[in-house]
Amino acid sequence: MTTGTPPKKSPAARNLEALPLWLAAAPLVLALAGLLWLAVRSPALRSRLESWLRPPPPVAAPVPLAPPAPAGPRLAIVIDDLGYQKEPIERLLRIQAPLTFAVMPGRPFSRQCAGLVVREGRELILHQPMEALAHASNGAGAYGEPGGGAPDPGLGAIYLKMSAETITATVEANLGAFPEIVGMNNHMGSAFTRNAAKMEAALRPLLSRRLYFLDSRTIGDSAGYAVAARLGLRAVRRDVFLDDTIDSARIAAQLRQAAALARSEGQALAIGHPHPETVGVLEREIPELLKSGIQLVYAGVLAVPAVRDAAPASSKSSRIGAASPQAAPLLRGRGSADKGQKSEVNSDRSLPTGP
Repeated sequence: MTTGTPPKKSPAARNLEALPLWLAAAPLVLALAGLLWLAVRSPALRSRLESWLRPPPPVAAPVPLAPPAPAGPRLAIVIDDLGYQKEPIERLLRIQAPLTFAVMPGRPFSRQCAGLVVREGRELILHQPMEALAHASNGAGAYGEPGGGAPDPGLGAIYLKMSAETITATVEANLGAFPEIVGMNNHMGSAFTRNAAKMEAALRPLLSRRLYFLDSRTIGDSAGYAVAARLGLRAVRRDVFLDDTIDSARIAAQLRQAAALARSEGQALAIGHPHPETVGVLEREIPELLKSGIQLVYAGVLAVPAVRDAAPASSKSSRIGAASPQAAPLLRGRGSADKGQKSEVNSDRSLPTGP
């Protein structure tokens, strides 16, 4: 049997076999290095490579659907006037309940208070100052603009004399100071909120940011909710003021009134301020409310697309004895109306004033 001679190899093949292994693999290593360099330089390529190399995610076991929890009467509590002091806000944040906090622009501790609220994961809205009506308890020039008898809404306020452009720009600037806010309500505003055209200029910035509007209803014929409906905003209205009279017994009675309204109407919204008396009542009464079946929610939960000409839950009984907004301009809540803008004054004058 004859054995054939092996075919002769070309000089190039013999040279390749003679090369060290690391040198023969150099072109592949260089190609991989170039690919990695491109991946570092190109986010799109890097993302594709990561998706190739990433192991597939584990398939989660199906979660059995639990029956929905029964919905109890819902109550939202909003704390206005953040920015004057930190200590009351720290106490309120220790209450294990979803309270909504409304921060004022330009106050001494506005940013610090907003940071505390955001850090604790609570709801933060802008408390936009608006022009208030003058009334008999304010002497001419007592505060506000020179010669005026209206309460001074403070820094960042909007006034009826402003153009629509200036109003919108002022609100935009105040919103921009607190990127974490999810809504806005009015501070004072018994004069401003009655003017639909000016309110439209004030509410337009909420559209692009998808924020809701809470009409604090410091005047019976506020146009705020109607304008929000026309713009297609989510909106909600205040039902009860907790502390227009700063007295612990009265505040507790107002809170019980808000809870009763929530039970009868399905939901209610109450507004209070960081007065020591209000804080003490909330610390004591909120656990009892929860035990009684009241479901505390953020104000934003109650804010739904506003409906034109929809009457607030408490409108029927709160109109009793308030035939004209001039006679009883400030609605306190279900079944009663204040004579004058007392809450507009108390909300600021009972707290330390900022610079």
